[in-house]
Amino acid sequence: MPRDLLTKLTESLANENFISNSLQFNYNAMKYLRYCLFLLLILIVSTVKAQDFTLLPFTSTHWDFGNSDVKPESYMGKESYRLDGAAIGTKNISLKNGTIELDMNFPYGRFFPSILFRVVDVNNGESFYVRPHQTGNPDATQYTPIFNGYAGWQLYHGQGHGEAVELTPDTWHHVKINILNDQADIYFNNMETPLIQVTDLKRDIASGEIGLSSGAPVYFANVKYSKENPTLTTRTNEPFEAPEGLITDWKISEVVANEEFWEKPTISTEGLTWTQRPTEYTGTINLAKFSRSSEGKSTVLAKLDIEAESDMRKQVIFGYSDFVWVFVNGVQIYGGRNDFRSRDYRYLGTIGWFDSVYLPLEEGDNEVVFVVGENFGGWGIKARIENQSGIRIR
Repeated sequence: MPRDLLTKLTESLANENFISNSLQFNYNAMKYLRYCLFLLLILIVSTVKAQDFTLLPFTSTHWDFGNSDVKPESYMGKESYRLDGAAIGTKNISLKNGTIELDMNFPYGRFFPSILFRVVDVNNGESFYVRPHQTGNPDATQYTPIFNGYAGWQLYHGQGHGEAVELTPDTWHHVKINILNDQADIYFNNMETPLIQVTDLKRDIASGEIGLSSGAPVYFANVKYSKENPTLTTRTNEPFEAPEGLITDWKISEVVANEEFWEKPTISTEGLTWTQRPTEYTGTINLAKFSRSSEGKSTVLAKLDIEAESDMRKQVIFGYSDFVWVFVNGVQIYGGRNDFRSRDYRYLGTIGWFDSVYLPLEEGDNEVVFVVGENFGGWGIKARIENQSGIRIR
């Protein structure tokens, strides 16, 4: 309906004299007409809102199917697309802020039906996915960024990243993602209350494509998007309190060969190039943001230069993913492994404040190096030195 007509209707609702004088209705009739006009106004506004969405039918005009077959089909009452363990992406969407909605239907099993947004290329974007085999568990769902091909679920877990929900197999589930700047609300079936309130989307705010991936035969239907800025819900996540002595800057090396630094009693850092990098507000530094691995090279060094007033020992508490060796002035004092299933069949390898060691510092300058290797699922390090008396971290 034209907007000038909408304006006239609105003006008429606010002007009782227009109704009573021109139409000569009695009071009750006038109230009834105003009520009808009000309902009509709601219908018009709702229609305008609906028109803001763009449907994305599964055709080669809208999607890049790559090597996947284009085979839309009817499944459980919906016209859908069956994605058999692959990934597809939209063409020329360029969505930065807005809303994505769709229906998805998956079987039970260990795989990860995913919705991708702000996709820059096949190795970089934002992702929300479900784990059907973890139905009802705290890690049934997951938000994670993807940097240089690495999803960071081992670094990003708990509040703001994943929540428990029932994932009934062979059932249509409705998903909505509202995206605004560096935050998002993710709804799953319940469209009144978001399942996950993402308060810190990890990638830079940028436009990108929409993608779908499955890992197993998964049906997707009714995919649509809007570029209208959504209204996010009031944040209810618990505020983050930084622990005492949190390290917020590291010197990071380029990617190095694993064989040169893994499981070595001593190392030399001569010839390496160092770049000062800030951590995220939690203290975690996602090394995949600026590190691209290759065959035999999935290791970076994270360095702290510490000046001590005298010989002393200082406890450092830290978390990492997936492998670490700690060196003070070139000598190893600690080695550990924290990758997926490294400790038992259900072990996730998520990062946390689980490890500590005492640094044997000498009077003057000390070089403290964490050699951090990656397998998959998250490449990162965080640390804190609670008692910093007598030292200066540079």
